[in-house]
Amino acid sequence: MAKKTCFYCGTEYEAAEGKCPICGESRTTEDEQKKKENTPVFTPDVEEEEPKGRGSSGIVSTIICIVLAIAVVIGTLFILRALGVFGSRPAADPNAELPETTQTETAAVPCTGLVVSPLNMSFTEAGQKTILTILPEPVDCTEPIELVSSDPSVVAVTTTGEVIAVGEGSANVTVTCGAQIKTANVVCAFLSSGETETEQPDEKTPVHVDASKLKLNREDFTLLKQGETFTMKLTGAPEGVDVIWSSDDPKVATIDKDGTVTGIGYGRTDIHATVGDAVVDCIVRCSFRTAAPASTTTTTTPKPNTTTTPADPIEHTAVTTPSGTVQTSTIAISHSDVTVKADETFKIFLYSGSTRLSGVSWATTNASVATVTADGTVKGVGKGTATVVGTLEGNTYRCIVRCKG
Repeated sequence: MAKKTCFYCGTEYEAAEGKCPICGESRTTEDEQKKKENTPVFTPDVEEEEPKGRGSSGIVSTIICIVLAIAVVIGTLFILRALGVFGSRPAADPNAELPETTQTETAAVPCTGLVVSPLNMSFTEAGQKTILTILPEPVDCTEPIELVSSDPSVVAVTTTGEVIAVGEGSANVTVTCGAQIKTANVVCAFLSSGETETEQPDEKTPVHVDASKLKLNREDFTLLKQGETFTMKLTGAPEGVDVIWSSDDPKVATIDKDGTVTGIGYGRTDIHATVGDAVVDCIVRCSFRTAAPASTTTTTTPKPNTTTTPADPIEHTAVTTPSGTVQTSTIAISHSDVTVKADETFKIFLYSGSTRLSGVSWATTNASVATVTADGTVKGVGKGTATVVGTLEGNTYRCIVRCKG
């Protein structure tokens, strides 16, 4: 039988088998020999190089793909770590939340009320001390508390509220927190040698008084002129207990030991009546201003030439309109904020200088709280707050009326 030799592995096998039983190739050396003889242009070497080249290129491509994949994975891990997915997140910008925190910590909280105790102190020897209790409202108020002695040679005061007797006499300690002001009265009457403290009257020792039984003749009133006076009266005080009067702001209004209030300057202050350990208050409003220098665009109404009538503190300034008419530009309302009881009345009006003005139209925003008549008589009706409005020549002037019911 005919034999064939495998072209690849060189195994000799029967021609009838058709392919090499070892490597499975059907190409034989005999066939290749015949191909060389018939096609001399194409050499076996070229055909043999093709599979080798194709395999090398595939390996290089595979290596490049692997390298690129590794690079992609490394880049992805780096990005994820930068975003904080792995491990701790990178430190945030320290200024990121600073504005909000700073605003919360430094937000100003104004003082709306101030309680100071005691408001009356007496010392019998130098060096005696008393600690003031100072309570601002609200408790988280950020405005500083200032304490000042009107006469350091009589009494000294520390920033912690310690009041110290220095020399004989009387002085005030003023406590200020923002717009709130309280004044404590201090008397230093030292004992002479040979005297004992028991020989001093015991009347300065505070006694307990029921504040609900104390009544002032007014709880809110307005002074219209500088130097105008009003006498305060207190009922319900126990016999033998003195009433001590004081003003929070003597630059606005003062009060003497007999309860006479005198208007000093424009503004608002509280008057206190202290009886033992009880205190009742009254609001005093001074609705006047000192005269301003006249200018070339204003004319000043002559003041009355008299020594018995206090000088008008309000400048009567007139403005001439193009039509030649004269309008008053210093019109004011007699009351700006009044507290009344039900059925209590008071008279309200507009004025310029020392002259009351006529032709005013009056109205109230809440007749169930307070009413007002055409002549300006205001009457408390029921508990609440209303505004009485006066209209003159198109201009409005307002007064808040608080009725306790």
